[in-house]
Amino acid sequence: MKLVVLLPTSQTESAQKTTTPTAKKSRKSQFFEDIPEPPSFKVFIDVVVELAKALKLPKPVPTVAAQKPIELLKDALHFLLDMNPELYLRSLDLLAVDGKLMEVFLGLEEDIKAAWLFRKLHQASL
Repeated sequence: MKLVVLLPTSQTESAQKTTTPTAKKSRKSQFFEDIPEPPSFKVFIDVVVELAKALKLPKPVPTVAAQKPIELLKDALHFLLDMNPELYLRSLDLLAVDGKLMEVFLGLEEDIKAAWLFRKLHQASL
């Protein structure tokens, strides 16, 4: 919509001015006037680089794989004082096939493991 405004001038000149009223701006143009100019992406990149430099990742902790129960059993049998190869093999025969006995053996204190094992071997007649 255009508005024609007649301005009073001298009698020799009659001027006519055509304007668009400012109060009637479209909503779209008003919306875009309110939005500030966005910062350049370089600013964002610089900030992200600084943040990345500030954050130091902790050194990865080496993970120790859990030993298999049979490996734990073999290690425990090697530490017993009175263990000869024949007794070692008989102990493996008894404890490797019975998970409950292996669990009990591995959970015992070191000073009674040998006595308990010899008793179980005698009971099993191995």
